[in-house]
Amino acid sequence: LPNNVQYFALGGSELFRGFDLAQRQGNSLWVGSVEWRVPVIRNLDLAFFDRALSLRGIYAAAFCDVGEVMLRGQSIGGVSEAVGAGLRLDVSWFTFVERTILRVDAAKTLNSQAPMQIWTGIEHPF
Repeated sequence: LPNNVQYFALGGSELFRGFDLAQRQGNSLWVGSVEWRVPVIRNLDLAFFDRALSLRGIYAAAFCDVGEVMLRGQSIGGVSEAVGAGLRLDVSWFTFVERTILRVDAAKTLNSQAPMQIWTGIEHPF
């Protein structure tokens, strides 16, 4: 474990959605997440641009992220908790390319004065 370098950020769209990447950094961290996805519309077949893009489904998500970052063994800001909600769009490209999820999340840290974070991303569906 490095002692003098801040390698890890407790923040971002993939790790802890309540902070941005610059708010909490250290040389070690732990994080846990729970996400619950609920279908809003399933088996949708909306095609755009001569089927180059198809919308297959829309999902809502609620999540909770918990984590802590340390520098030289000392906690930076203590254990942080964030809650949020998001929207997932299940899309396929050119009818033969693997499907992807376009997502947007809004998250707020509960025990910090950090502003609300808005994140977007592209990921593989599970």
